Amino acid sequence: MKVSLPKNDGNFSKKKEEPPLPLVDDDFVETDKLKLAKFKLRTDPRHADPTYDFHMVKINGSESLRHGIRFMTDILKVFTGLNITDADAAMRIYRELLSGEALSQFNGTAQKELDRPMRSYRIRLDQMVTTGWNGLG
Repeated sequence: MKVSLPKNDGNFSKKKEEPPLPLVDDDFVETDKLKLAKFKLRTDPRHADPTYDFHMVKINGSESLRHGIRFMTDILKVFTGLNITDADAAMRIYRELLSGEALSQFNGTAQKELDRPMRSYRIRLDQMVTTGWNGLG
């Protein structure tokens, strides 16, 4: 008995769809200096010296999934390197690095968390800052 396999690997649609997270990294273009934030981070957050420069891309909500993931990992590096442990300072940094749709979504979620009854303001904000604004249910 002869078995024939389809030549299109089981995908019968002729239109090729782009994957949500491409395998090829779409790196930041160096000409976008306005979208770049520079931080001087500490190698040991408990001590002032030594420091190093860290560059991070600001986002506005229209970036790819890979940029969003990179943003969340980079902002945790910034929090660690600047020794940020309180929600107010972290929210200031979030608001500095976000613009457009990303900033409005962050502000809306922050306000929603502040309006929740029977929850401590500090606990909810600290959760939001450490897990990201989409990590709250």
